[in-house]
Amino acid sequence: MRERLLFAAWLAWTALVISRYYVQLFRAVAVARLPSPADVAGAAIPVALVAGGSILLRVLLAKRALLGHRILLDNRAARPPVTSPGPPRSRQAILLVAGIMTVPWLLIRRDLVAALSELSAPGFPSIGEAGARSGAAFVGALLVAAAVLSGGAVVHRLIGWRTSCRVEGIVFTAVTGVGLVSYGSLLLAWAGIYHPTVVALLIATLILAGLPFSRHPTAERPLRDATGVSTTTVLWYALTAVALGYALIAALAPEKEYDALWYHLHLPRLWLEAGRPVDVIHEYISLYPLTWELVFGAGMVLGGTVGAKLLHFACLPLLALLVWQTARRYMPGVSPSAAAALVVTTPTLLWESTTTYVDLALALHSAAACYALVRYAGTSERSWAIVAALQFGLAAATKHLGVFVAIVALALFVAAARTHAGRIRLLRPAILIATLAAIVPSPWYVRAWAASGNPVFPEMFGLFGASPPDRWDAATDQGLALFKMHFGLGRSPSDLLALPWNVTVHGALFGGALGPLFLVLLPGLLLTRCHFPALKWLAWGVAAYVAIWASPISSFQLRFLMPIVPPLALIAAAALNSIALRTATAVPGGRTFTMGAVMCLAALNLPPFTALHEADRREWDGWLTHVLRESPVRVLSGRESEATYLRREVPSFGAWQAINAQLPARVRVLAFSGGDQLYAARSRISHDATEARGAIWGAGAQDLHAAVAALRRLEITHVLFDRRQPGGPNTDALGIASPRLQQACIPEYDDGRYWLCRLEYERLEYERLAPPSRAGLE
Repeated sequence: MRERLLFAAWLAWTALVISRYYVQLFRAVAVARLPSPADVAGAAIPVALVAGGSILLRVLLAKRALLGHRILLDNRAARPPVTSPGPPRSRQAILLVAGIMTVPWLLIRRDLVAALSELSAPGFPSIGEAGARSGAAFVGALLVAAAVLSGGAVVHRLIGWRTSCRVEGIVFTAVTGVGLVSYGSLLLAWAGIYHPTVVALLIATLILAGLPFSRHPTAERPLRDATGVSTTTVLWYALTAVALGYALIAALAPEKEYDALWYHLHLPRLWLEAGRPVDVIHEYISLYPLTWELVFGAGMVLGGTVGAKLLHFACLPLLALLVWQTARRYMPGVSPSAAAALVVTTPTLLWESTTTYVDLALALHSAAACYALVRYAGTSERSWAIVAALQFGLAAATKHLGVFVAIVALALFVAAARTHAGRIRLLRPAILIATLAAIVPSPWYVRAWAASGNPVFPEMFGLFGASPPDRWDAATDQGLALFKMHFGLGRSPSDLLALPWNVTVHGALFGGALGPLFLVLLPGLLLTRCHFPALKWLAWGVAAYVAIWASPISSFQLRFLMPIVPPLALIAAAALNSIALRTATAVPGGRTFTMGAVMCLAALNLPPFTALHEADRREWDGWLTHVLRESPVRVLSGRESEATYLRREVPSFGAWQAINAQLPARVRVLAFSGGDQLYAARSRISHDATEARGAIWGAGAQDLHAAVAALRRLEITHVLFDRRQPGGPNTDALGIASPRLQQACIPEYDDGRYWLCRLEYERLEYERLAPPSRAGLE
């Protein structure tokens, strides 16, 4: 009776979640809105891809099974199995050629891309540009990936790490090699030689250094009977492949996302131009840990901005492989393919793989660290402990939140011991792992402390403060806090208790989407009392991280929750197994129906159906951010140029194109725009910078002298106004937008939204002021 009541309660909960989450779908049905041809095509494409991919995969598996059966008969008739000598020599040859060609590729890439960009075809005027951009990006990303894998193999051989599992080998070699590429780049910057040619030499050196370690004996893996792969598993694999396909297409488009243009790509570009570390005082993000930014720098050198995007995209299949392997090793009976599919179809995580944000990279390092820690607990092999420490360190060197991931994981590692004596025994290795993990990111935290007096700048300003005053002050810190506070619904006890519901259903308030599946599936664990021990620790880990995320020291931005997506996917896959078993006993064909329904919900997480996830959308409010919507097929196929695409996606791109082309190199622009720094080739300072406050927010219309003095001190020659931005030319309350100062502005560009003017200080009626020292506009 209890089981029936719980099952009925779960069905009611599922109906409630689905009806509330997909309210846009029911609204469309209620008003009888017929789908447009574009809507029908968008909905049919993923279905057709999943179906076609499933059929193709089933055929390939059937052929493999037949081949495996023949080989097995031959082996029985001939001799017992022997060990393989290792990877074929062709792998060494490929690495050798890649290492030798890295520097020449750097030298010819720009000219080759320029030549190919001239090609065109009827209806596809920019097909040459599109093909050259994507081709160069693939080559550059593959060269960096080869360096990552070779470098990771070198590190693993030095620490004595080995595995007979191919998935573990691929994932951990990659996540370890990332650190070698990043910190090798950091050493070049410290030496003052961080230039494109030297970076290419670093990549070539790492590729060639891995040659001696690319061949090592491995136990031969027997061919498995592919006929044992169920249709359900094949469908999960096909769904995963379709999601990755959508992500890859979006990753091949030019970069357009705000933070990526602001600093994830802009800062490595500044470092490459200067050849050394650059601290931009008016940009607080310049003191963030920049581990992955330097990896993006290598991608930019060899493959352009799209090459950098592809490197971050690679984190998604690696994370899916790691989740698949975790379910396979530690959760028997749970579908590894379902767990992997739940990861890659999470909308915001899927979007992360298409841009150069670093939350996906943080999730990968965090998951790898926790997996390695569990492997160490089971094997007591020192190499696994070292790998875990390296990954915890790289997580902390990727983002400040990585520090909390390490704290939570190590605390649970010690707590996992059943007795007090066992906890004391685990305390020593936990301290050693924590110490090594702290050493890895220390250069970034020491750099921030030396430059600002705050090792986690700009966080914890109330505790550490910050210097110099032009970098940060209490007013700027309050402004950042207000920005963070506009996410979520508050931190009252009732709001915190309702977080799972609010984060899922009201995703627009948190800046992203998780999809409804986690909220639907997790209560299904209550339908059975038999659970894996791993589930308890996964649940504790998720709860601890969410508690930190929901605390005042963090922000209710949903992308900061990406490290919990892998454990959530594992828990949800286990819950799905429990639900399927329960429905199989309750209804004939219940398991098939359950799996099919969950697959359909997972497919609705794909980009063609993003509009259905906007439960709070009214007119222009409640729109989701940090999700994929349309595939950039036009720019990828060459139907439109990169410049046209960026003018549409980055509003200020056209203004910066004009500034770069028309203004001398010595100008300095005060910009009322953001998320466009990568495309600005002239010196600029943002309107919300601490040192710019005196020129804008600290000077009212009646205090024009203070505004002018601040502008002269900053050596501003031009102002880029945004008519939609507070403080634009229509805000007369500010000195910089007052009619008197506007008289000293000579318009040089106007596209209806952005207006660029040159400051002529001599035109001010009340006082003749000399032009700033950077003026040299003739």
